[in-house]
Amino acid sequence: MFFRHRRRATRSILATTMVVAALASACSDERLQGDGESLIAPTSLPMPEGATGVDVGVALAGVSGARTTWAPTERFRSGIAATDAGANDLVTAAAAYDAVVVAALSAEMARSDASGRIAAGIPAATGVGSACGDFERCRTPALEEKDFDYEGASGPLTLDRMGTPTQADFVTVTVSPSGRTVSGDPIGGQLRVDESLGSPTDQRRGKPADGVLRIGTILPVGSNPDDAIRSARAGVQHAVAEINNPVIGGVLGRPLELIADSSGTGTEAELIAAANALVAAGADVVIGATDERSARIVLPILSAAGVALISPLDPTPEASIGDPDGLYFRTTPTDELSGRVLGQLASYNGVTDAIAITGAPGSQQAFAQRAIDALVELDGTVSAEIPFVAGDDPAAIADMIAAATPKSIIIATDRDTTTALASELAARGFGPAAVPWFAAPWVFTAA
Repeated sequence: MFFRHRRRATRSILATTMVVAALASACSDERLQGDGESLIAPTSLPMPEGATGVDVGVALAGVSGARTTWAPTERFRSGIAATDAGANDLVTAAAAYDAVVVAALSAEMARSDASGRIAAGIPAATGVGSACGDFERCRTPALEEKDFDYEGASGPLTLDRMGTPTQADFVTVTVSPSGRTVSGDPIGGQLRVDESLGSPTDQRRGKPADGVLRIGTILPVGSNPDDAIRSARAGVQHAVAEINNPVIGGVLGRPLELIADSSGTGTEAELIAAANALVAAGADVVIGATDERSARIVLPILSAAGVALISPLDPTPEASIGDPDGLYFRTTPTDELSGRVLGQLASYNGVTDAIAITGAPGSQQAFAQRAIDALVELDGTVSAEIPFVAGDDPAAIADMIAAATPKSIIIATDRDTTTALASELAARGFGPAAVPWFAAPWVFTAA
């Protein structure tokens, strides 16, 4: 299980950038067209420095990391409350809202509701150009065939041609001696630059245009609705209502149609039936897929029909889903982006030699690999990679790590596994209080 090797690189950073303590001003209203509060764009500010957050336990005291950060405008907050007063997850609501807006803007750019043309144009709607913060203001340059950059309710939003978010706002997080998370400096994370974008979606895919943009959702809820799902539905509904406001007039001069969600509680049979129903109803774009499982179930059905799927919730790596047609998009940062930010954070905190605990296959290992890549690209060395997963003996793993005399540790495991290993290594002189530890964002969030 213990794989020793050294990795080092001296090339300059081309694919990632990180700006500490200055990103908030970069995302200020000055970058947006309009008068600030009238826009949807968030302030992109972290919690106040020193503000305490989640109790993660004293065993993790001293662990550092980064999490996404976002602050809604009062206009967006009140709009979601008016749509559904019980929708409390504003981050997910914003990601779902943005999914609708980028689809609508792509349709306006293409002058068509043909699903293939919409999917092909989504990256351009979040690309480079004059920043704008809502559908109404972004539609003007879209119709004038000018470059624009939609920075909407969830903050900076740049999707590559494979549908992966390449930019997001983060904030540093540390665990205090009392075991509570404390927020610090804002950080900007970027996964890749424009030159590395993939091939565009085939515009000929999907049903032909009929003049009406139809959006469906696959956001299943159970008898006790998950707050994130409820909030995602509210975000979609709020966006549709705003776009269909008589002052704005819908998309392509006609009201945007929202097809009813029939995904039920999210069983495999219900997801399959819901995807088929949306195709039959003429959906041009679907907002949904709550995780890797649901994406894998519904994407083949939607892709075969040429219908784009935009998820406001799924952070799993793009390679794990399998989307050869370029029809899967995310408006939430992926684990790959978060991992890259962590590796950069470690480097900027002086780490030059680390051991990486890569966690379980899938999201954890993808996160760890990106963190490793970022550290190596910044002239760091990773002297060992250890795939420690839930169920492994933390004492045995700790013995191996201690034998390697780590100067710092990057760890991608879940909170319980991270805590168990931190306790074992503390007893061996290599806990978070003794050497720098950098952990994944899920360690710092509420359980």
